[in-house]
Amino acid sequence: MLSKALQSAIDCLKIKDINLYSSNVSQSTNDDEVPFFLQADVLKQIDIENKVGMSKTTSFEDKLVLIYFDLGARYTKDNEVLATIEAKYVAIYSCDSKLSDEALEEFAMRNSIIHVWPYWREFLSSQSSKMGLPKLIVPTLQLEHHAKRESEQT
Repeated sequence: MLSKALQSAIDCLKIKDINLYSSNVSQSTNDDEVPFFLQADVLKQIDIENKVGMSKTTSFEDKLVLIYFDLGARYTKDNEVLATIEAKYVAIYSCDSKLSDEALEEFAMRNSIIHVWPYWREFLSSQSSKMGLPKLIVPTLQLEHHAKRESEQT
């Protein structure tokens, strides 16, 4: 069941745009050594760690809401970071009324991340490929309250 705060945010916030705010990609290989992604034995042992976090929510004159997300993935082997891909996205919404901080935070973590996630999936997949890293399939996200409704029907 949705909280009143979340429902008020869903009713008010209308998505305007999603922008890549900043990004960083790096590999830890030195120029004078064989890159790790060309070493077959290393590729079989790589772990991928993900990070997802909301860094900030900003309202402007109760008309525009910006929600920033920090996303990242690290390719590691034996606790050594081999490559990092990070991005910050900003989701931009319009709203005609003032929302509580509680409503904005709940909307950001339960709904807005669903809007940003496809952009992150494409960016991560594209950058991994361009860097010669192992293919990475990032799963889709489901709205928690939708998943509960579906499981209740079965």
